[in-house]
Amino acid sequence: MSADLARAIKTASQSLKHVLRPRFSQVGIDDRTVTFTNLVGSFRLDTGEIVKVRPKTDHGQDWAGSVARLLTPNTRVGITGSSHSRRRESGADSALAVAIRIEYGRRLERALRSDGPVQAYERVSETTHRLRGRLQVTDWLRTAALKPTDFPVVRDELTIHNDFARAMALVAEAFARSTASPQLASKLHRLASNMTVGESIPARVNPAVTSRDLPPQWAKFDTAWDIARSFLNNRSLMGGPGRWHGFEVSVEPWPLLEELLQRALQTIVRQGLVPGVVNVPPKNRYGLLRGTSGLTVEPDGVVMGDGRTLASFEAKYTTKVRERDHVFQAVTTAAVLQSPLAVLVYPGDEGVHVEDVAGHNGNPGHLATLGLGMYRYGGLASDIENAKKIADAMVTNRLVIDPGA
Repeated sequence: MSADLARAIKTASQSLKHVLRPRFSQVGIDDRTVTFTNLVGSFRLDTGEIVKVRPKTDHGQDWAGSVARLLTPNTRVGITGSSHSRRRESGADSALAVAIRIEYGRRLERALRSDGPVQAYERVSETTHRLRGRLQVTDWLRTAALKPTDFPVVRDELTIHNDFARAMALVAEAFARSTASPQLASKLHRLASNMTVGESIPARVNPAVTSRDLPPQWAKFDTAWDIARSFLNNRSLMGGPGRWHGFEVSVEPWPLLEELLQRALQTIVRQGLVPGVVNVPPKNRYGLLRGTSGLTVEPDGVVMGDGRTLASFEAKYTTKVRERDHVFQAVTTAAVLQSPLAVLVYPGDEGVHVEDVAGHNGNPGHLATLGLGMYRYGGLASDIENAKKIADAMVTNRLVIDPGA
């Protein structure tokens, strides 16, 4: 590609990096060759062009719809405005834009139900007959001879009418006006009103608010604020009061693969697909060396049964199945947890492949690799399909022994 286009992509990728905070680099530029990794969706360049990144493993499926179904309250998203985005989008990429509107509504509603509207200290300047605040002496002296009891004062006031509340209300209203769903639009209108009780929903907000973090006491709004801030940082999204444009959405898919794995493991427990008393503990770090070296391993998933580890899992967002480093990590983690089975999980549709592991006294004795079909994910039916695939890998070849057998 041209040098100018490569520079524009590099600039845009730096902005995305600040918002998405990915685990590893998402855009690599070598001379005029650009490689995208750990990134799907679309984003706008300063030149006005749009970059669309599709996963290699989608095989023509509704990959954006699958990604949308895997979004969680903690998913970070990158949002950029586009003059080419239409008010009522169509096509595969629109699923992400629709999903972001829905997810923003969920996050904002959850926070409002828990804590009510955001209250923050705002600087209030007014002229009053009572000294309620700090007197602006210079301003008062200018008019004291004619109006000695008019006091220009400044004070900090705790109020729900603050820049944070106005900003999140504005974004809710923008999403409401640009969605094709009447039900979603109604919900977002209501949330915008609830954020600015007693005030009209603003058409503009103080641009400096996007550089500020929410007060710690309003942490419940953090995930909604992440989306709102990403939206507001792109002025091209709104050309003025009453004008609401479409937008491009990009996400880091690796955490979504881990979410897909966790849903499958929880389904194993609910469906009783593995013999014994089985549970899935929360993610945790485990010491690799005895002592205080600080070296740890953190599996992406663990299945416990009858007080022992049955399998440990590592999710790898790549099409290169069973890479050397992946095998080392999976086997080492399983050894630390004394797990008989180490599992490498990929986003594609690969079948189950099991190999014997040398040494380790059977912990692990086997390494399994499999794909969970991330880009054809369809909800509960996919969770059950993936759970059965994992359970079969655990139960076959007596990798899991039925304690009642």
